[in-house]
Amino acid sequence: MIIRKAEPKDANAIAQINVETWKDTYKGLINDAVLNERKVDEKRIAGWLTRIQDPSFIVLVYEDKNILGYLW
Repeated sequence: MIIRKAEPKDANAIAQINVETWKDTYKGLINDAVLNERKVDEKRIAGWLTRIQDPSFIVLVYEDKNILGYLW
């Protein structure tokens, strides 16, 4: 297990985890139509890329061959 600072190359994986987590966590609490609109797209990846590169944010990833989670 490795916990490390996120790098720009991690933006896609973080975006994927973010979308999946929202869909799982908020199912039944947020309208399904809203959750179904969440997807990994260029805008979401760009948002994570911006956060990762911004020194005022700390984004960490947990990995074991693949990124399994993140902390922001």
